[in-house]
Amino acid sequence: MLMDVMFHIHGGTTLKTSTLIGSTTAWVQMELRYSEVDRARNIYERYVQCLPSVKAWVRYAKFEMKNGQVGLARQCYERAVGEMGEDAQTVSIWSLCFTITL
Repeated sequence: MLMDVMFHIHGGTTLKTSTLIGSTTAWVQMELRYSEVDRARNIYERYVQCLPSVKAWVRYAKFEMKNGQVGLARQCYERAVGEMGEDAQTVSIWSLCFTITL
């Protein structure tokens, strides 16, 4: 869905991943300017579904932490490991999740 929206926003052209990430970040910031935290959260949900990566999940979790949602941040980390599997990349996610519980 997010990729479809970005595809239409950019005139039907194929975009690089870095452009999508930048557009997503700008979209989240716009929503937060208007105190639309739930809408920003939905954008992050779509973001991790369309472009799943450790970086995407960490950004989502940090967003939740900035908004005082420690439990939701922890859930982001747990979901990331569950969806991405346990490998070298997700070790960093577990360490970040562990720091939340301290």
